[in-house]
Amino acid sequence: MENTAKILAEAANSIGIALSNQQKDAFLLYLRVLQDENKITNIVANSEAQEIIWKHFIDSIAIPPILQSFFAEKHQLSLLDIGTGGGFPGIPLKIIYPGLSLDLMEATNKKAEFIRKVVQKLSLNNVNIAWGRAEEFGRRAEYREKYDVVVARALAELRTLVELTLPFVKKQGIFVAYKGPKYNEELAIAAKAILTLGGEVQDIIESEATGIKRAFVIIRKIAATPAKYPRRSGMPEKRPL
Repeated sequence: MENTAKILAEAANSIGIALSNQQKDAFLLYLRVLQDENKITNIVANSEAQEIIWKHFIDSIAIPPILQSFFAEKHQLSLLDIGTGGGFPGIPLKIIYPGLSLDLMEATNKKAEFIRKVVQKLSLNNVNIAWGRAEEFGRRAEYREKYDVVVARALAELRTLVELTLPFVKKQGIFVAYKGPKYNEELAIAAKAILTLGGEVQDIIESEATGIKRAFVIIRKIAATPAKYPRRSGMPEKRPL
């Protein structure tokens, strides 16, 4: 475990983040819970410590400086992580920025229960788990256009993704898509959908901080999303805008 702690600290340092002892302990406990659960339920494909640290923990928190400042300066910033899976990127971001008011949305019950266990084990405050599909929650008044920031990582193609996410973003809030190196192709065919759903591309920031070619597509919500979106479950993927 001492070697794992060293790998974690050095990985965080490589992206300019000095972890406190409390943050190190939280990540190491998260790692243990994830590895134990992965023996029963397939939460991640590879549960080796170094793989989890770099591919999931560090990739989740390796956000560009503009977002680091935004998260650090805002108190009680509301953030929704859609399709969180094993809790990524929401829980690592919460560990680094404890002031976040965090909601985690996951459609698979086993993963939602795992996330609930992690939140309890790490004693994370102001965290809510929503089990269900974004298409369903996106029509509920208590979720619709309520969040300062919505994030999604490795979930769907961008033109599908914006229909799943922008209904949750409040006006002047932002959606941050963690995308891969082919983001330009996705962005070109998503332009109509972004506009239709009330969004506008604010910035695109490329990064290779973790050794993974990552692009953060930041979309600002400039107008209310029309009431008919999101469409019923499965439609955003089957018939993208």
